[in-house]
Amino acid sequence: MKKKQSFYDGFCCIADKCPLTCCMQWKIAVDGETKNDWEVKRFEGKPLSSYVKSEDGVDVICLNGQGVCPFLDEKQLCSLVGLYGETVLSETCHTFPRQVHDFGNRQEYSLVSCCPAVIDLWDKQDVNDFMDNECNGEEEPLFALRALLMNFIANKQYSVTTAFLMGYFVLSDLYEQYGDETILEQYLAQYFDKQFQRELYTAVEEREDTVLATLNERCELWLDIVENYRREGLYTEYIEQISKTVQPEKSDVQYRKFEEELEAFMPLLRKFLLSELFTNLLIPDGDLLSMVVKMQWISMEYAAVCHGIYLKWRSQGVLLHYNMVREYMVIVSRMMGYDEEDIYEYMENSFESLVWEWGYMAFLLGK
Repeated sequence: MKKKQSFYDGFCCIADKCPLTCCMQWKIAVDGETKNDWEVKRFEGKPLSSYVKSEDGVDVICLNGQGVCPFLDEKQLCSLVGLYGETVLSETCHTFPRQVHDFGNRQEYSLVSCCPAVIDLWDKQDVNDFMDNECNGEEEPLFALRALLMNFIANKQYSVTTAFLMGYFVLSDLYEQYGDETILEQYLAQYFDKQFQRELYTAVEEREDTVLATLNERCELWLDIVENYRREGLYTEYIEQISKTVQPEKSDVQYRKFEEELEAFMPLLRKFLLSELFTNLLIPDGDLLSMVVKMQWISMEYAAVCHGIYLKWRSQGVLLHYNMVREYMVIVSRMMGYDEEDIYEYMENSFESLVWEWGYMAFLLGK
């Protein structure tokens, strides 16, 4: 069974018109078959394989001094495609920004948020276009659980943060009750109950407004996320200058004004979260614990996106605009595109417990 986001086949690379090419400042993996093929193909007099290095146990393309793929020409097009055709590309280059998860009897096709053309495509869609299926609890339990959380986010009667916190309560409550047990359908029934959802919504809405504390927590999170990239001189145009200005906030007046302007872009951020949940919350061989950890990671990504936009808006002193929002959705997604093992390592090293208390999630996301 194939499951595609309804707009999946509508994606088209915009090549030289792309404002944030995927051929710069991150690891571009080269699979074994491609590397072998590159032994006999040449570029500027050298074997293509000589442009490959091993980094953290993975073969990647050696970027040039500006952090750009050496095969990218002055028109931001791939020289290799011009020389050899698309078959020369590694699997990563050939498929990006498409992603496929194979669950055996179910294959899921999605688009990732690391590409500005994907963000542009999302902006034209309705939130319902992001839904996997009806959220009725009749699917396999973990898929049904994911559908429930997506349904919360898609519900325009809920704010984005309230919907996300409702979803995290369900996940963490399930994990607290059943741990690593196989989640059976009867465990989920209570969460699909409309009365339960109304009561949960009311309880979440009554949470304390911690805007200044939330803002300062996001400052620390931002600096932690960008630290390695600043050290390596990557994404400097987007993170270096604004990171230098980060300091504890003493008033929420400026941020309240930012929130008013950001409201116009909340539909796009809602779609961003829906796609993240569909693409990353449940992965092949995933279990309840991995869903909890990935929900936390997605919340960090969302908080960092919002904070990056805020810092840029504050530094420029101009009205918030679409390109600014899109830039930080793409850049933060690229910076936080960790492998599963690395996500666990980061979470275990950065927090007292791998699984957060619901209160910390509420603290991070704010009101």
